[in-house]
Amino acid sequence: MIKRGDSFLLAVLLFFTFILQLMSSPLLGRDKTDVVILKNGDHVTGEIKSLDRGKMRLSTDYMGTVEIEWSKVEQVTSQFLFEVETEAGLKTFGSLGPAAEPETMEILGEGTRNTLQQILVVRMTQLEAGFLARLQGFVDMGFSFARANRATEWSLGSELSARNEIRQFRVTVSSLFNDRKDLDSTTRNVLGLDFTRYFSNRWLVSALSQFTQNQELDLDLRSVLGGAVGRHLVQTNRTSLTTRGGAVFTRERFTGSDPGRSSLEAMGVMEFELFNFGDPETDITTTLVVLPSLSDWGRFRMDLESRIRHELLKDFFWSVSLFDNFDSDPPSEGAEGNDFGVKTSVGWSF
Repeated sequence: MIKRGDSFLLAVLLFFTFILQLMSSPLLGRDKTDVVILKNGDHVTGEIKSLDRGKMRLSTDYMGTVEIEWSKVEQVTSQFLFEVETEAGLKTFGSLGPAAEPETMEILGEGTRNTLQQILVVRMTQLEAGFLARLQGFVDMGFSFARANRATEWSLGSELSARNEIRQFRVTVSSLFNDRKDLDSTTRNVLGLDFTRYFSNRWLVSALSQFTQNQELDLDLRSVLGGAVGRHLVQTNRTSLTTRGGAVFTRERFTGSDPGRSSLEAMGVMEFELFNFGDPETDITTTLVVLPSLSDWGRFRMDLESRIRHELLKDFFWSVSLFDNFDSDPPSEGAEGNDFGVKTSVGWSF
């Protein structure tokens, strides 16, 4: 017998299969002629994939793709074109020439030469790279079992994103399953899609959709579609703080309620990221979403997600995640208004 949420779980498993197949496929890159000089004097030659969150990704012929702490880089040169962005949101386009002074970067455009303080550069993006070469993300999985009450819990999570100089597309998947001998099994599944267009001075516009199923809240399906305008309030090689504001159209169907109801909700989002790119690497990500209803005055929803991720080995990590979903007035009579959980998992980033 097919239970509620099985079709969603099947879609999640198919998504993970797609990611694994994609990661096993070779990604074509350009010539590996970029040169990175470290402050200890070492020279590394390869293809600069990107600079983000305080680390530079460099594809090499003999060491694979390596990540280099940006603060340890003395100089970079490349004949290929990049978009270079500073903390203040200033964007410069061109190839990377030899630095004229210590702690600086030379961006060579068509008839122009711009000098930037290297410590202020927070992002570099290849302009020639194709979609597959820009893909990055992670896959993680957690499992626990208790013999006393035959309690089993497993979780799956993944994120896949691709960004170029002006836009980013991101897909996120989260699935949580609980089963005990004395209680009915429950599942929580979330699929999110996000398309963001970046503008000058750290402004951005996003279109988003999300599909949620949560048996703990008697929620068969919540479909959300909307958009928002936002800005990076802070962006450095250690910290990022982003705020967004907009509105979403929501369609909900609860167990035992009417066929479904639609509503319009305002949306406020705050995203905070803290990176510690050392040895080992640790980062903290927290997202708070507040959704006051414009159709059902007085009702509001709140979603909080926070994750601490700690590197175990190269590209492998251990993480602790917390989520809290709150609804001040769920439409289904007797339904829980709050679902809270903590999960641990191990994963692989790529």
